Amino acid sequence: MFLLRTSFELALFLCGTTVVLGVLLVLFPTVDIAISMLFGDTNGFPLAESPILRSIRRITFVLTDWAMGAVLVILIANLLFRRIQISHKRILAFALTSYLVGPGLIVNGLLKRYSGRARPRQIDIFGGEKEFSPALTFADQCESNCSFASGEASALATVSTILILVAVPRLPESKRVASSLCILAVAAFGSGLRVAFGAHFFSDIVFAWLISIIVVMGLHVMFGIDRYSTGYRSADAPPNQP
Repeated sequence: MFLLRTSFELALFLCGTTVVLGVLLVLFPTVDIAISMLFGDTNGFPLAESPILRSIRRITFVLTDWAMGAVLVILIANLLFRRIQISHKRILAFALTSYLVGPGLIVNGLLKRYSGRARPRQIDIFGGEKEFSPALTFADQCESNCSFASGEASALATVSTILILVAVPRLPESKRVASSLCILAVAAFGSGLRVAFGAHFFSDIVFAWLISIIVVMGLHVMFGIDRYSTGYRSADAPPNQP
C-alpha cells in the first residue's frame, strides 16, 4: 500500500483484492462455512450477545446513514444559499449518488431481495432449518432481506472508499496513509462483526465491498472528481532515494 501514489490506485488495489477473494470463495464455497464456524456452532453465535460489540455494530450501522444525511443537508444548503459553499456540489452529488446506487439500489434493493440466500444463523449447520447456498447462487432459502449481500458492509465500503478518494487527498501528505489505514480498519471491523454475529457469510462481505468499490470508482470517473483531489504524493515530489 505504501507504494501506491494516489487514492485511486488504493481503490484499484482494494478492488483487485476483493476480486481475488471473491473468485476463491466461489471456487471453494466451503470456506464460507469454515469461517463462520470460527464464531458459531449449533448453539448459535455467542459474540452476537456481547453488549459491547452490539453497541459498536449499532454505531457503525447509523454512522454511515448519518454521514450521508449530513452530505444531503450540505448539498441542499449549497443549492439554496449560494454564499454557503462548504464543499463543491459535484463532490457532494457524487457521494450521494454512490450511496444510493451501491448500498441502496444494487445491494439492498436487488440482491438482498432476490438472492434467496439464508443467513448463517438460519442454516442447519448452525442450528437453523435452512440450507447453505454458495456465493453467487440464487436460491430459495430466503424470501426477503437475505444474506447476500451485506447492506451494512456495502455502506461501510462505500463511505470508506469515498473518504479515501475525496477526503484523504486533502490531508497533509504525511497523514494520508495513516488516515486511509484507519478508515479501512474501522470499515473492515464493522463488516467483520456481521460475520461474527452469524448475520452474513464472509462472501457476503467480500462481494458487498467489491460492488461498492466498483460503483464508487465508476462514479468518481463519471463525475470528474479527479480535478478536485490530489495523490498521496505531490506531482512535484522528488522520487524516493535508495
